[in-house]
Amino acid sequence: MLPERSKSALRRAAERVAREVSRFGQRASTTVSSIKPVVSPWVGRASSRVALLSVHVDPAALRSTLEEYLVRAVQSVGRAESWQRGDAISNDRPPAPGVLHLSRAVELRLGQLQALRDFARAEDPIEAVHQLRVASRRLRSFVDMFAPFADPALVGSVRTPLREVTHAMRDLRDADVQAQGLAARLLQATSEPERIAVNHLLDRVRRKQRRCAKRAEKRLKQLDLGELAAGLRRMLDQVALRAQAPSASYQLVAEVAYHPVVDAARARCPDASGTPSAEALHGFRLALKQLRYASELIEPALGGSFEAIHERAKMLQDLLGEHQDSVEFEKLVSKRHKKAVRSGRETLARGLGGMLSEVRRDREQCRVRCLEACSELAGGPLFAGVASVNEASSSVVAGAPGVLPSPRV
Repeated sequence: MLPERSKSALRRAAERVAREVSRFGQRASTTVSSIKPVVSPWVGRASSRVALLSVHVDPAALRSTLEEYLVRAVQSVGRAESWQRGDAISNDRPPAPGVLHLSRAVELRLGQLQALRDFARAEDPIEAVHQLRVASRRLRSFVDMFAPFADPALVGSVRTPLREVTHAMRDLRDADVQAQGLAARLLQATSEPERIAVNHLLDRVRRKQRRCAKRAEKRLKQLDLGELAAGLRRMLDQVALRAQAPSASYQLVAEVAYHPVVDAARARCPDASGTPSAEALHGFRLALKQLRYASELIEPALGGSFEAIHERAKMLQDLLGEHQDSVEFEKLVSKRHKKAVRSGRETLARGLGGMLSEVRRDREQCRVRCLEACSELAGGPLFAGVASVNEASSSVVAGAPGVLPSPRV
Protein backbone atom coordinates (compact mmCIF):
# COMPACT_ATOMS: atom_id res chain seq x y z
CA MET A 1 0.00 0.00 0.00
CA LEU A 2 1.53 3.32 -1.06
CA PRO A 3 1.65 6.08 1.58
CA GLU A 4 -0.47 9.14 0.81
CA ARG A 5 2.59 11.36 0.30
CA SER A 6 3.99 8.99 -2.36
CA LYS A 7 0.62 8.84 -4.09
CA SER A 8 0.49 12.64 -4.21
CA ALA A 9 4.01 12.86 -5.64
CA LEU A 10 3.25 10.27 -8.33
CA ARG A 11 -0.03 11.97 -9.15
CA ARG A 12 1.70 15.32 -9.59
CA ALA A 13 4.33 13.77 -11.84
CA ALA A 14 1.67 12.20 -14.05
CA GLU A 15 -0.25 15.47 -14.17
CA ARG A 16 2.84 17.33 -15.38
CA VAL A 17 3.30 14.80 -18.18
CA ALA A 18 -0.39 15.02 -19.07
CA ARG A 19 -0.17 18.80 -19.31
CA GLU A 20 2.84 18.54 -21.61
CA VAL A 21 1.01 16.07 -23.83
CA SER A 22 -2.10 18.26 -23.91
CA ARG A 23 -0.01 21.15 -25.26
CA PHE A 24 0.37 19.27 -28.49
CA GLY A 25 -3.24 20.10 -29.27
CA GLN A 26 -6.14 18.22 -30.67
CA ARG A 27 -4.01 15.87 -32.73
CA ALA A 28 -2.64 14.31 -29.55
CA SER A 29 -6.09 13.08 -28.57
CA THR A 30 -6.43 11.06 -31.82
CA THR A 31 -3.34 8.99 -30.94
CA VAL A 32 -4.22 8.14 -27.35
CA SER A 33 -5.22 4.61 -28.22
CA SER A 34 -1.81 3.90 -29.74
CA ILE A 35 0.06 5.55 -26.86
CA LYS A 36 -1.76 4.06 -23.88
CA PRO A 37 -0.54 0.44 -24.29
CA VAL A 38 2.99 1.63 -23.60
CA VAL A 39 2.02 2.58 -20.04
CA SER A 40 2.39 -0.27 -17.55
CA PRO A 41 -0.89 -1.38 -15.92
CA TRP A 42 0.21 -0.25 -12.47
CA VAL A 43 0.64 3.36 -13.59
CA GLY A 44 -2.96 4.01 -14.56
CA ARG A 45 -4.05 6.72 -16.97
CA ALA A 46 -1.80 9.76 -17.41
CA SER A 47 -4.56 12.29 -17.00
CA SER A 48 -5.63 14.91 -14.47
CA ARG A 49 -7.35 12.13 -12.48
CA VAL A 50 -4.78 9.36 -12.19
CA ALA A 51 -6.11 6.20 -10.53
CA LEU A 52 -3.11 4.65 -8.77
CA LEU A 53 -3.44 1.05 -7.65
CA SER A 54 -2.55 -0.08 -4.14
CA VAL A 55 0.62 -1.97 -5.17
CA HIS A 56 4.36 -1.39 -5.00
CA VAL A 57 5.66 1.06 -7.62
CA ASP A 58 9.29 1.26 -8.66
CA PRO A 59 10.08 5.01 -9.00
CA ALA A 60 12.74 4.38 -11.66
CA ALA A 61 10.37 2.25 -13.70
CA LEU A 62 7.64 4.86 -13.36
CA ARG A 63 9.94 7.63 -14.59
CA SER A 64 11.10 5.52 -17.52
CA THR A 65 7.53 4.67 -18.50
CA LEU A 66 6.34 8.27 -18.32
CA GLU A 67 9.32 9.44 -20.38
CA GLU A 68 8.52 6.81 -23.00
CA TYR A 69 4.89 7.96 -22.97
CA LEU A 70 5.97 11.52 -23.74
CA VAL A 71 8.41 10.45 -26.46
CA ARG A 72 5.75 8.35 -28.20
CA ALA A 73 3.32 11.28 -28.04
CA VAL A 74 5.87 13.61 -29.63
CA GLN A 75 6.70 11.08 -32.33
CA SER A 76 3.01 10.59 -33.11
CA VAL A 77 1.84 14.19 -33.34
CA GLY A 78 5.02 16.22 -33.71
CA ARG A 79 6.01 19.26 -31.74
CA ALA A 80 3.68 22.25 -31.60
CA GLU A 81 6.17 24.62 -33.26
CA SER A 82 6.34 22.39 -36.36
CA TRP A 83 2.59 22.38 -37.04
CA GLN A 84 0.99 24.42 -39.77
CA ARG A 85 -1.62 27.06 -38.99
CA GLY A 86 -4.97 25.38 -38.37
CA ASP A 87 -3.52 22.08 -37.17
CA ALA A 88 -4.60 22.76 -33.60
CA ILE A 89 -7.20 24.82 -31.86
CA SER A 90 -5.69 28.07 -30.63
CA ASN A 91 -5.87 28.80 -26.91
CA ASP A 92 -4.67 32.39 -27.13
CA ARG A 93 -7.87 33.84 -25.68
CA PRO A 94 -6.77 35.78 -22.59
CA PRO A 95 -8.52 35.19 -19.27
CA ALA A 96 -11.40 37.53 -18.49
CA PRO A 97 -10.36 40.41 -16.22
CA GLY A 98 -12.89 39.19 -13.64
CA VAL A 99 -11.17 35.79 -13.55
CA LEU A 100 -7.83 37.50 -12.87
CA HIS A 101 -9.47 39.49 -10.07
CA LEU A 102 -10.79 36.26 -8.54
CA SER A 103 -7.40 34.59 -8.82
CA ARG A 104 -5.66 37.54 -7.20
CA ALA A 105 -8.14 37.51 -4.29
CA VAL A 106 -7.59 33.80 -3.63
CA GLU A 107 -3.81 34.13 -3.81
CA LEU A 108 -3.91 37.06 -1.38
CA ARG A 109 -5.85 35.03 1.21
CA LEU A 110 -3.56 32.04 0.75
CA GLY A 111 -0.59 34.30 1.44
CA GLN A 112 -2.27 35.53 4.62
CA LEU A 113 -2.85 31.98 5.84
CA GLN A 114 0.81 31.15 5.30
CA ALA A 115 2.12 34.37 6.87
CA LEU A 116 -0.16 34.26 9.93
CA ARG A 117 -0.11 30.55 10.63
CA ASP A 118 2.32 31.08 13.51
CA PHE A 119 0.08 33.76 15.04
CA ALA A 120 1.53 33.44 18.54
CA ARG A 121 4.84 34.94 17.33
CA ALA A 122 3.26 37.79 15.40
CA GLU A 123 3.87 41.38 16.42
CA ASP A 124 0.17 41.67 17.33
CA PRO A 125 -1.14 38.13 18.06
CA ILE A 126 -4.73 39.31 18.58
CA GLU A 127 -4.87 41.01 15.18
CA ALA A 128 -3.11 38.02 13.59
CA VAL A 129 -5.83 35.69 14.93
CA HIS A 130 -8.52 37.99 13.55
CA GLN A 131 -6.92 38.23 10.09
CA LEU A 132 -6.28 34.48 9.98
CA ARG A 133 -9.93 33.74 10.69
CA VAL A 134 -11.12 36.32 8.16
CA ALA A 135 -8.80 34.91 5.47
CA SER A 136 -10.17 31.40 6.03
CA ARG A 137 -13.75 32.72 5.87
CA ARG A 138 -13.09 34.55 2.60
CA LEU A 139 -11.56 31.44 1.06
CA ARG A 140 -14.56 29.42 2.23
CA SER A 141 -16.82 31.95 0.51
CA PHE A 142 -14.91 31.38 -2.74
CA VAL A 143 -15.29 27.60 -2.39
CA ASP A 144 -19.00 27.76 -1.52
CA MET A 145 -19.81 30.27 -4.27
CA PHE A 146 -18.06 28.50 -7.13
CA ALA A 147 -18.64 24.89 -6.05
CA PRO A 148 -21.15 24.32 -8.92
CA PHE A 149 -18.35 24.93 -11.44
CA ALA A 150 -15.76 22.55 -9.92
CA ASP A 151 -15.31 18.85 -9.29
CA PRO A 152 -17.28 17.89 -6.12
CA ALA A 153 -14.41 15.79 -4.77
CA LEU A 154 -12.03 18.72 -5.18
CA VAL A 155 -14.49 21.06 -3.47
CA GLY A 156 -14.73 18.71 -0.50
CA SER A 157 -10.96 18.37 -0.25
CA VAL A 158 -10.48 22.14 0.21
CA ARG A 159 -13.66 22.88 2.16
CA THR A 160 -12.75 20.62 5.10
CA PRO A 161 -9.33 22.10 5.98
CA LEU A 162 -10.64 25.65 5.58
CA ARG A 163 -13.47 24.87 7.99
CA GLU A 164 -10.91 23.51 10.46
CA VAL A 165 -8.95 26.76 10.33
CA THR A 166 -12.08 28.82 10.98
CA HIS A 167 -13.18 26.62 13.86
CA ALA A 168 -9.70 26.61 15.36
CA MET A 169 -9.75 30.40 15.50
CA ARG A 170 -13.39 30.87 16.55
CA ASP A 171 -13.21 30.40 20.33
CA LEU A 172 -9.85 32.14 20.54
CA ARG A 173 -11.16 35.18 18.67
CA ASP A 174 -14.24 35.37 20.91
CA ALA A 175 -12.03 35.27 24.00
CA ASP A 176 -9.76 37.97 22.55
CA VAL A 177 -12.73 40.28 21.95
CA GLN A 178 -14.05 39.78 25.48
CA ALA A 179 -10.61 40.31 27.03
CA GLN A 180 -10.15 43.58 25.13
CA GLY A 181 -13.58 44.80 26.23
CA LEU A 182 -12.95 43.92 29.86
CA ALA A 183 -9.53 45.59 29.88
CA ALA A 184 -11.14 48.81 28.61
CA ARG A 185 -13.96 48.51 31.15
CA LEU A 186 -11.44 48.09 33.99
CA LEU A 187 -9.89 51.46 33.17
CA GLN A 188 -13.33 53.09 33.42
CA ALA A 189 -14.47 51.34 36.63
CA THR A 190 -15.67 53.83 39.25
CA SER A 191 -16.31 51.61 42.30
CA GLU A 192 -14.52 48.85 44.16
CA PRO A 193 -17.26 46.21 43.53
CA GLU A 194 -17.11 46.99 39.82
CA ARG A 195 -13.31 46.63 39.74
CA ILE A 196 -13.54 43.33 41.62
CA ALA A 197 -16.17 42.08 39.17
CA VAL A 198 -14.18 43.11 36.09
CA ASN A 199 -10.95 41.54 37.40
CA HIS A 200 -12.88 38.35 38.21
CA LEU A 201 -14.20 38.11 34.64
CA LEU A 202 -10.88 39.10 33.10
CA ASP A 203 -9.11 36.34 34.99
CA ARG A 204 -11.52 33.71 33.63
CA VAL A 205 -11.39 35.04 30.07
CA ARG A 206 -7.59 35.10 30.01
CA ARG A 207 -7.48 31.49 31.13
CA LYS A 208 -9.79 30.66 28.26
CA GLN A 209 -7.51 32.60 25.90
CA ARG A 210 -4.52 30.48 26.85
CA ARG A 211 -6.45 27.22 26.45
CA CYS A 212 -7.86 28.21 23.08
CA ALA A 213 -4.48 29.45 21.83
CA LYS A 214 -2.83 26.10 22.58
CA ARG A 215 -5.63 24.21 20.89
CA ALA A 216 -5.53 26.49 17.83
CA GLU A 217 -1.75 26.16 17.45
CA LYS A 218 -2.04 22.38 17.62
CA ARG A 219 -4.73 22.29 14.94
CA LEU A 220 -2.85 24.61 12.59
CA LYS A 221 0.33 22.53 12.85
CA GLN A 222 -1.62 19.55 11.52
CA LEU A 223 -2.82 21.51 8.48
CA ASP A 224 -1.09 20.87 5.15
CA LEU A 225 -1.17 24.37 3.64
CA GLY A 226 0.71 23.23 0.55
CA GLU A 227 -1.97 20.70 -0.33
CA LEU A 228 -4.71 23.20 0.45
CA ALA A 229 -3.12 25.82 -1.83
CA ALA A 230 -2.75 23.28 -4.64
CA GLY A 231 -6.41 22.30 -4.32
CA LEU A 232 -7.64 25.89 -4.36
CA ARG A 233 -5.56 26.64 -7.45
CA ARG A 234 -6.95 23.60 -9.24
CA MET A 235 -10.43 24.82 -8.38
CA LEU A 236 -9.54 28.28 -9.71
CA ASP A 237 -8.43 26.68 -12.97
CA GLN A 238 -11.71 24.80 -13.30
CA VAL A 239 -13.73 27.97 -12.68
CA ALA A 240 -11.59 29.86 -15.22
CA LEU A 241 -12.10 27.13 -17.82
CA ARG A 242 -15.85 27.34 -17.35
CA ALA A 243 -15.78 31.13 -17.67
CA GLN A 244 -13.84 30.73 -20.96
CA ALA A 245 -16.10 28.00 -22.36
CA PRO A 246 -18.08 28.75 -25.56
CA SER A 247 -21.38 28.12 -23.74
CA ALA A 248 -20.55 30.43 -20.80
CA SER A 249 -18.87 33.70 -19.86
CA TYR A 250 -17.39 35.29 -16.77
CA GLN A 251 -20.56 37.35 -16.36
CA LEU A 252 -22.77 34.26 -16.44
CA VAL A 253 -20.59 32.36 -13.98
CA ALA A 254 -20.57 35.33 -11.60
CA GLU A 255 -24.34 35.71 -11.84
CA VAL A 256 -25.03 32.03 -11.12
CA ALA A 257 -22.56 31.99 -8.21
CA TYR A 258 -23.82 35.21 -6.61
CA HIS A 259 -27.58 34.64 -6.88
CA PRO A 260 -27.90 32.04 -4.06
CA VAL A 261 -25.90 34.27 -1.69
CA VAL A 262 -28.25 37.20 -2.29
CA ASP A 263 -31.31 34.97 -1.82
CA ALA A 264 -29.96 33.59 1.46
CA ALA A 265 -29.30 37.09 2.84
CA ARG A 266 -32.73 38.34 1.78
CA ALA A 267 -34.43 35.33 3.40
CA ARG A 268 -32.65 35.99 6.71
CA CYS A 269 -33.44 39.69 6.84
CA PRO A 270 -35.50 40.16 10.04
CA ASP A 271 -38.95 41.71 10.08
CA ALA A 272 -38.42 45.05 11.82
CA SER A 273 -42.10 45.21 12.81
CA GLY A 274 -41.73 42.10 14.98
CA THR A 275 -39.35 41.12 17.76
CA PRO A 276 -36.64 38.96 16.17
CA SER A 277 -34.56 36.87 18.54
CA ALA A 278 -30.84 37.29 19.10
CA GLU A 279 -30.32 34.09 17.09
CA ALA A 280 -32.23 35.55 14.14
CA LEU A 281 -30.16 38.74 14.17
CA HIS A 282 -26.97 36.70 14.40
CA GLY A 283 -28.08 34.53 11.47
CA PHE A 284 -28.70 37.66 9.38
CA ARG A 285 -25.24 38.94 10.33
CA LEU A 286 -23.61 35.74 9.07
CA ALA A 287 -25.60 35.94 5.83
CA LEU A 288 -24.50 39.56 5.37
CA LYS A 289 -20.91 38.55 5.91
CA GLN A 290 -21.22 35.97 3.14
CA LEU A 291 -22.85 38.58 0.91
CA ARG A 292 -20.04 41.04 1.52
CA TYR A 293 -17.30 38.51 0.83
CA ALA A 294 -19.14 37.27 -2.28
CA SER A 295 -19.46 40.81 -3.65
CA GLU A 296 -15.72 41.29 -3.21
CA LEU A 297 -15.00 38.16 -5.24
CA ILE A 298 -17.09 39.31 -8.23
CA GLU A 299 -16.52 43.05 -7.93
CA PRO A 300 -15.90 43.49 -11.70
CA ALA A 301 -19.25 41.85 -12.48
CA LEU A 302 -21.16 44.12 -10.09
CA GLY A 303 -19.77 47.23 -11.75
CA GLY A 304 -20.91 50.53 -10.28
CA SER A 305 -23.30 48.90 -7.80
CA PHE A 306 -20.47 47.23 -5.87
CA GLU A 307 -19.60 50.15 -3.59
CA ALA A 308 -23.19 50.65 -2.42
CA ILE A 309 -23.66 46.90 -1.77
CA HIS A 310 -20.35 46.50 0.02
CA GLU A 311 -20.67 49.64 2.15
CA ARG A 312 -24.22 48.81 3.24
CA ALA A 313 -23.37 45.19 4.06
CA LYS A 314 -20.33 46.20 6.13
CA MET A 315 -22.25 48.84 8.09
CA LEU A 316 -25.02 46.41 8.99
CA GLN A 317 -22.57 43.62 9.73
CA ASP A 318 -20.64 45.81 12.17
CA LEU A 319 -23.84 46.91 13.93
CA LEU A 320 -25.13 43.35 14.22
CA GLY A 321 -21.68 42.24 15.39
CA GLU A 322 -21.83 44.78 18.20
CA HIS A 323 -25.20 43.32 19.21
CA GLN A 324 -23.86 39.76 19.14
CA ASP A 325 -20.86 40.74 21.28
CA SER A 326 -23.30 42.21 23.81
CA VAL A 327 -25.33 38.99 23.81
CA GLU A 328 -22.26 36.82 24.45
CA PHE A 329 -20.94 39.16 27.15
CA GLU A 330 -24.33 39.17 28.85
CA LYS A 331 -24.24 35.36 28.97
CA LEU A 332 -20.80 35.44 30.60
CA VAL A 333 -21.74 38.05 33.23
CA SER A 334 -25.06 36.33 34.02
CA LYS A 335 -23.35 32.96 34.53
CA ARG A 336 -20.70 34.37 36.88
CA HIS A 337 -23.30 36.45 38.75
CA LYS A 338 -25.41 33.38 39.51
CA LYS A 339 -22.37 31.52 40.82
CA ALA A 340 -21.31 34.47 42.98
CA VAL A 341 -24.80 34.66 44.52
CA ARG A 342 -24.87 30.90 45.23
CA SER A 343 -21.41 31.01 46.85
CA GLY A 344 -22.29 34.01 49.05
CA ARG A 345 -19.65 36.38 47.65
CA GLU A 346 -21.64 39.54 48.24
CA THR A 347 -19.17 42.16 46.96
CA LEU A 348 -18.52 40.23 43.77
CA ALA A 349 -22.25 39.55 43.28
CA ARG A 350 -23.04 43.24 43.74
CA GLY A 351 -20.42 44.29 41.19
CA LEU A 352 -21.56 41.66 38.66
CA GLY A 353 -25.22 42.58 39.24
CA GLY A 354 -24.60 46.22 38.41
CA MET A 355 -22.60 45.24 35.34
CA LEU A 356 -25.34 42.85 34.21
CA SER A 357 -27.98 45.60 34.34
CA GLU A 358 -25.75 47.90 32.29
CA VAL A 359 -24.97 45.21 29.72
CA ARG A 360 -28.66 44.38 29.25
CA ARG A 361 -29.49 48.05 28.73
CA ASP A 362 -26.71 48.44 26.14
CA ARG A 363 -27.75 45.26 24.35
CA GLU A 364 -31.38 46.40 24.07
CA GLN A 365 -30.35 49.81 22.72
CA CYS A 366 -28.15 48.12 20.15
CA ARG A 367 -31.02 45.79 19.15
CA VAL A 368 -33.26 48.80 18.50
CA ARG A 369 -30.58 50.36 16.26
CA CYS A 370 -30.24 47.09 14.36
CA LEU A 371 -33.98 46.90 13.68
CA GLU A 372 -34.07 50.52 12.54
CA ALA A 373 -31.25 49.82 10.09
CA CYS A 374 -32.98 46.67 8.82
CA SER A 375 -36.24 48.56 8.24
CA GLU A 376 -34.42 50.80 5.73
CA LEU A 377 -33.32 47.93 3.48
CA ALA A 378 -36.50 47.65 1.42
CA GLY A 379 -35.84 48.81 -2.13
CA GLY A 380 -32.20 49.49 -1.41
CA PRO A 381 -29.16 48.23 -3.35
CA LEU A 382 -28.09 45.57 -0.84
CA PHE A 383 -30.02 42.70 -2.41
CA ALA A 384 -29.41 43.73 -6.02
CA GLY A 385 -28.04 40.96 -8.22
CA VAL A 386 -25.35 41.05 -10.86
CA ALA A 387 -25.80 43.86 -13.39
CA SER A 388 -27.04 43.05 -16.86
CA VAL A 389 -24.50 41.55 -19.22
CA ASN A 390 -24.24 44.68 -21.37
CA GLU A 391 -23.80 47.05 -18.41
CA ALA A 392 -21.24 44.88 -16.66
CA SER A 393 -19.28 43.97 -19.78
CA SER A 394 -18.89 47.63 -20.68
CA SER A 395 -17.47 48.38 -17.23
CA VAL A 396 -15.14 45.37 -17.24
CA VAL A 397 -13.84 45.24 -20.77
CA ALA A 398 -12.99 48.92 -20.71
CA GLY A 399 -10.25 48.27 -18.17
CA ALA A 400 -7.15 46.19 -18.79
CA PRO A 401 -6.16 43.51 -16.27
CA GLY A 402 -3.64 45.92 -14.79
CA VAL A 403 -6.36 48.29 -13.60
CA LEU A 404 -8.58 45.73 -11.91
CA PRO A 405 -9.83 46.65 -8.45
CA SER A 406 -7.60 45.29 -5.70
CA PRO A 407 -9.07 42.62 -3.41
CA ARG A 408 -10.44 44.05 -0.17
CA VAL A 409 -8.35 43.75 2.98
